[in-house]
Amino acid sequence: MKDTIYKILSKLPYSLLSVLSQLILKLGGVGRIPTIQEEVKFLGSLIPHIGEFTFIDIGANRGEYSLELLRKFPNVTIYAFEPALNTFNILKNNTYKTKISCINLGIGETSKTVELFYDSLGSGLASLSRRDLSHLQIDFDLSETVSIVTLDSWLKDTHITNGLVVKMDIEGHELFALEGASEALKARIKLIQFEFGGANIDSRTYFIDLWRVLSPNFDIYRLTAKGLKLVKNYSESCEIFLNTTYYARRKIH
Repeated sequence: MKDTIYKILSKLPYSLLSVLSQLILKLGGVGRIPTIQEEVKFLGSLIPHIGEFTFIDIGANRGEYSLELLRKFPNVTIYAFEPALNTFNILKNNTYKTKISCINLGIGETSKTVELFYDSLGSGLASLSRRDLSHLQIDFDLSETVSIVTLDSWLKDTHITNGLVVKMDIEGHELFALEGASEALKARIKLIQFEFGGANIDSRTYFIDLWRVLSPNFDIYRLTAKGLKLVKNYSESCEIFLNTTYYARRKIH
């Protein structure tokens, strides 16, 4: 059966094979960009049994995700981190009538000032890596100096006592944010949403790096066209640099 399929596929033109492979990958959640409503819906499906939680939105951009989460969980406390000043001002304006706390900082592996690169003001592609997207005719020729802190150091200065649910959308720097949250990862963080994709090429990070940090204590799910799929084992097929949404939920023993 497998040999027959190979023979049939080998006769197809490359252009058709490319379309078929893209379709199959998207069905599996690879290269598929879900809506914010969909992301929040599936985050919510993993929250039962977590109990009371505080939500940390790392890379909040204009606040769309935090606002949608607040709509679904109106009693939750939300801290939205956004380092770019212009985008932060938009974030504040979009959320000023809510109880969302906006913080003009980024989250990383150490506390420092760094350059943030972007293609336009308010861009959702802004990254601490100067991304090379010339093949998409996108130039990262704008930048500004921003401040980043570790999540562990920021938490020490707060009075948060309940569990943490974290969403990270920081264009390839998720691994570094996790490295600066080593204490919180031991017990406080209950659920994490993160992305893996093209930005990881520019930050030189791989899915196996995230897997090694998270898999000992978290179950990792991929968001597919048919819902969440548990990633039971790591394989090289995870290293596909197309946008993919993942959730890591602390294992229930």
